[in-house]
Amino acid sequence: MTRRFETKSSTSINSQTTSFCIFSTRLMKKSKRTHAPKREDGADIISKLPDHILLLILSLLPTTEEVIRTRILSKRWRHLWTSIPSLDIDYSRRHKSPKTFKKNKFKKFVFWVLANRSFDLDSFRLCCSNYYSMSTIAQWINIAITRNVKQLELRFCPRKESEDIELPHSLMTCGSLEILRLFLSTHRLSMPGFIGFPALRVLELNNVELFHNDFLQDFLVNCPLLEDLSLINCLLDKLIFLVINCPKLKSLRVDNRNKGEYLNRFEYVGLCGLVMLFCPKLVFLEFGGHIADKFFFQSLDSLKKAVIHSEDTLLDEFTFDPIGDTIRELYAGISHVESLSISHHFVQALHLPVSLPNLKTLEITIDALIMDSIIEFLKCLPDLESLHLIVEQRFFTSRFGDLDQEDRRRILTCHLKKIEFLEFDGENTKLEVAAFLLAHGDAMEEMVFSCSNEAKYHALSMETLKKVSNFHKASSNVKVITLLRTDAARFSDNM
Repeated sequence: MTRRFETKSSTSINSQTTSFCIFSTRLMKKSKRTHAPKREDGADIISKLPDHILLLILSLLPTTEEVIRTRILSKRWRHLWTSIPSLDIDYSRRHKSPKTFKKNKFKKFVFWVLANRSFDLDSFRLCCSNYYSMSTIAQWINIAITRNVKQLELRFCPRKESEDIELPHSLMTCGSLEILRLFLSTHRLSMPGFIGFPALRVLELNNVELFHNDFLQDFLVNCPLLEDLSLINCLLDKLIFLVINCPKLKSLRVDNRNKGEYLNRFEYVGLCGLVMLFCPKLVFLEFGGHIADKFFFQSLDSLKKAVIHSEDTLLDEFTFDPIGDTIRELYAGISHVESLSISHHFVQALHLPVSLPNLKTLEITIDALIMDSIIEFLKCLPDLESLHLIVEQRFFTSRFGDLDQEDRRRILTCHLKKIEFLEFDGENTKLEVAAFLLAHGDAMEEMVFSCSNEAKYHALSMETLKKVSNFHKASSNVKVITLLRTDAARFSDNM
């Protein structure tokens, strides 16, 4: 058994600058009078570095506030921060409670930061909730636009709950914008005088209410270079149809799985009536949460990966309207993908057997109550190479044990090389499934147990590897691996 630690590779300069950023941040927190580090002979080492190195150091600091604090290090640093190409201003970093938040002080700070910019902006992120009037927010946006901002993220909302959000004219005519992310707390978005974003490649709308059927399509028509579109927790149920006709779009995500906090304010009945897609270059498609009543797809020949995680059940308990036809329409549009992630609801609604001739990678939830459907579905995938499993707690393994030799051969084909257990926490049910698959997967090369709990990972890893080492393995070449999947790092142990 060997243990190894995997992280993303980095150059020596990145590691040095990162170390200095941590060091300088700690110094500034200790005292506002701290100066740049010096050698024993008194020479200011850091300040003698070239400007591009110092700017790299500043760019690695996590917040604009920390970048600005470096002004106190020395004369060389006093104005250096004004050349940083990105700004991240967030009221929540100063907002411990409504009583202690100083609105006027924060307002002056934002104006001061923007006024001291001497170069163009690559990115500007502003989060200010509902503390400021739309006219004030518009002024901040206007200044960023004059700096030819390329990436803009705005998180705000009006003071009145029923008030629509009207974006300033300067933003509606911005020719430099390449990435736009809006978080609007389920308010309606108004864009008068919009003539288009000629350079926009990425658009993400979060918690935005879309109430006109043609609003989004009229917007997309004027974004000829758009490649990535995300509609996250947006209110779309008032729409009769949602049309996305985008010739260069490569990635589309429509996800309303985390919209529960708004359900008390709005009567929500689903996604919308009809979703129509005309995207000849689309490679990635995701639908999460509630789905539309009907789907119509055209020109999706380039689609390679689909993620379908519906929260709708097979039969709505109130209306008794089946959604099986809707799921099958959705399936028909994605049946040629190479990678698919689905819930058991999706499998339950299909008419088996089905054909997925190009599928190489499958992520699926295993549920005990519909194991027969899941097994029949897996038997339809003779060329599957990688299987990722989410095993629910109520799962039981006896149905696997009842499979005859022919069924086992059709599920564990010679092409299936890798099986991964997602959300693994040491559960015996998942280990029982692993034991069965290892005992009959004679072509298997890799079995992975993925854990997201960093605190428990190392102990869990050793315990899992110890248990699995006693399992019978049909393949003499199979590796058993445990992974910690976090945003910051990736650990792995091999056996």
